[in-house]
Amino acid sequence: MGFREYTWKSPYEKYLYQIIYEVEYFFAAHIERMDWFQPRHTDVHTSNGWIGSNLGTQTVLLLETVGRKTGQLRVTPVAYFFHERRYLVVASNWGKDQDADWDLNLLKTPRATLQVNGKKISVEAHAAQGDEYARLWKFATERHPPYLRYQEMTARHIPIVLFEVVVS
Repeated sequence: MGFREYTWKSPYEKYLYQIIYEVEYFFAAHIERMDWFQPRHTDVHTSNGWIGSNLGTQTVLLLETVGRKTGQLRVTPVAYFFHERRYLVVASNWGKDQDADWDLNLLKTPRATLQVNGKKISVEAHAAQGDEYARLWKFATERHPPYLRYQEMTARHIPIVLFEVVVS
């Protein structure tokens, strides 16, 4: 189901998501550097995820990964869902044709740390596959329909990354 075929609960909901999509698309298409995002990212980072943990209709966590090329710690704010007692992230990269760096980092080193509401959580990442992917894609797109537009914008498969809590 595409963005246009989605059954909207009201005309206002569709209008709101169209505005969100247009703003997101503008930034994705026209801004190569993320300097505009730095102050908000700094707020989220220095507050351990408490300040700036919402972006429009989405909730944001801090994802700590190990850089696949440098081996250095990388911290990236990403929108997430908490569903079926797991954290999940749609690796849409705003509909771009290349995968997000954080996703590529997780492919090399699946162990990561999430910072959610001031709490650090050790996790192991894996990509949803098959029926699980289809079910989670439906869940995510019902809650954030712009993902449907992102899929239309790219030929690549948009991964859904699941995070399982690692008990130390």
